[in-house]
Amino acid sequence: MLYNFIVAFSFLLIATFSYWYSSKLANYQKTSFFMSFFVVLIPYTLSGGLKLLTEKFISHYSLLVMFLALIILQTYFGKLIFKEDLKKTLIASLLGLIVTVIIGLPILVLSGIAITYLNLKQ
Repeated sequence: MLYNFIVAFSFLLIATFSYWYSSKLANYQKTSFFMSFFVVLIPYTLSGGLKLLTEKFISHYSLLVMFLALIILQTYFGKLIFKEDLKKTLIASLLGLIVTVIIGLPILVLSGIAITYLNLKQ
């Protein structure tokens, strides 16, 4: 359980950095890493819960629903918290998701290799 918490928290920090960096690229007036954390925390939690709820009913389409909900929720919360226009928040949300995948996947793969190599038990 501690392993899952560490992986989830590190992925949340990666997503927070990605959204913060993407908000800089989208030319937000004010950017804050702390506020980006909340913009990322709430949508990631809600979209993960939505995936768990829809997994039994629509099986492999639940991942698609999760990413769609993530983009919509993150755009909404980014617009709500940073008070930017819809175009900027949508760009920041999409870029944030892309940067999260680019940074997060190699880290998760390397940690999986390290756990397998060191033969750690979960």
